[in-house]
Amino acid sequence: MKAPPSGQRTSKKSGKSIDRICQVLLLISSGPGWTIKRLAAEIGVDERSVGRYVKTLKNAGFELASAGDESGYQIDRSRKLPPFQLKIEEVAALSLLADYLNDNIAMPGLPQARAALFKVRGMLPLSWQDEISRTSNTQAVRLSPAAPMEQDETTLHRVNEAIRKGRMLQCRYESLRVMATGQPAQPFLFAPYVLSFDTRSWYVIGRHQGYKEVRTLKLSRLTECKLVADEYTIPAGFSLKKHYGNAWRMIRGDKSYDIVLRIDKQFADTIEETQWHATQSSEPASDDGSVRLRFTVEGLDEILWWVLDKGSHCIVEEPAELVDRVKKELHASLDNYGKSRGPR
Repeated sequence: MKAPPSGQRTSKKSGKSIDRICQVLLLISSGPGWTIKRLAAEIGVDERSVGRYVKTLKNAGFELASAGDESGYQIDRSRKLPPFQLKIEEVAALSLLADYLNDNIAMPGLPQARAALFKVRGMLPLSWQDEISRTSNTQAVRLSPAAPMEQDETTLHRVNEAIRKGRMLQCRYESLRVMATGQPAQPFLFAPYVLSFDTRSWYVIGRHQGYKEVRTLKLSRLTECKLVADEYTIPAGFSLKKHYGNAWRMIRGDKSYDIVLRIDKQFADTIEETQWHATQSSEPASDDGSVRLRFTVEGLDEILWWVLDKGSHCIVEEPAELVDRVKKELHASLDNYGKSRGPR
């Protein structure tokens, strides 16, 4: 398997950990005599690693106990779930998803979901275990690189707690405007409605009490986020779909535009085969193999950057306002390259 490109992470390491944890569970479940030393020798790892695997199983809710003698670990079988039917393909899919999410996205409830997977795999026949392990090394999920979540996990869990309890948050937010002024961010009350992971980062959508309207905040820019006593209720008619409307992605403008883009032959098939927007339609532009894409979007900011990303392969035909904005950005970029920067 090739190494992932820069910015991507692989789930191979976490997949091996799951396999070994499940091995520990299976061995202990098979009968008495499985001490730390014997488990380490059987799996082929050091005793400290076995200790970590046992701790993970205990944290997942398994009742494991050891008297410290040759009887080894014992498992309380009275807490197992009743039998249920699963296909090996279903368990393999769960394993792939859990490994990917663990390496790329921090989210509330993920540790519990992974713990549930340990339990499911621990009840499988050994032949299934081997097949799932082989499958995990031949499948991968690769999306856009996401921002590291270590510094945002506390904020993520705090926002999730606020939503569950219906309690407001006192926040400070370093928006681009605040950072440009160099002034400290001012505190405000925020009523969170929805947590949303979009492409690379976590966002929270809710009512900003300072602006008296619903705003979208990027979690990584929240420099302060703490629960307060003030309570709130999410409006009954609120939904993320209604909030975003016909935005290209998530920045909704005040005006609706009918967009017409011409994609050249080189990129036509690649662009046309993807559903970029709910309003998308396409048609041949001419006999040269180019296609014409049509969208109806609210706001131009996001689609402007999407068009620029396609370079010379995409030409804006309508509206004139978007044509002018693309020209302005291209001229500014050309000016930057035209400036004297001295010898390289």
